[in-house]
Amino acid sequence: MVEQIAIGDGYAAAHRKGVGGTAGRVLVVPPFGVAASVLEFVGDELASHGFESIILDVRNHVGAGSGTMRNYCVSTVAQDCREVIERYEPTAVVGLSLGARALLRAVATTPASPTAVLVIPVVDLRSTLQTVLGWDVVTRADLPAVERVLGHRVEAPAFVNDAILHDLFSSSGTAADLANHGGRVTLLPADADPWVDLQTVKAVADSAWVAGASVDVVPVPGDQHELHKHPELALRMVSALVNEVVRSHRLVVAAA
Repeated sequence: MVEQIAIGDGYAAAHRKGVGGTAGRVLVVPPFGVAASVLEFVGDELASHGFESIILDVRNHVGAGSGTMRNYCVSTVAQDCREVIERYEPTAVVGLSLGARALLRAVATTPASPTAVLVIPVVDLRSTLQTVLGWDVVTRADLPAVERVLGHRVEAPAFVNDAILHDLFSSSGTAADLANHGGRVTLLPADADPWVDLQTVKAVADSAWVAGASVDVVPVPGDQHELHKHPELALRMVSALVNEVVRSHRLVVAAA
């Protein structure tokens, strides 16, 4: 079942699986450049544990949402996530890679406090972009009007300026969002991810913990970042995220 959600002058698309599942409802936000349809197996795995899932195609992205990748901005993804959280009231949210960063902003700025499981989370966008592109988008004087990022053409100045303006660019912004989220957060980084440094993830989590966040870091063995290109790592990550979702709901039941 796919439902269009009108947002601004466009729409996102919610791919719902396991509708009516009694264990809980889980929002899943894909990585940059990956459509919801690619993650259908995640919804199937959640459904096998009794969960309804909502896999989101955001605006200005690949998939069934409106707009094109050229106009992709992280703050727009965060806005779409907020709208979906308010509409469907998930008991848990799962974000992958850059989708995790946007999702974290969403849960940090809504009254709802669902459990958040962030998989291979981008915690320092500037650093990750520098690794992927091979140059720093801030210090480069001749920032191109359009840059190809992981095979997708994106308006670079608008993308970078948006992330900086909304404090979605640095590790300090990530730590602040972790601290502002009222619910429990589990970070599932790959322990040898070439694009997201494990020690940086731990440092961000430590900073948020000092500020009062409920956050855990659970490294998963792996030396890649793009899960859709590495099935074995993807399966390990999906197993870890599903286990964490199940565990978090059991903790809620036990505390009730």
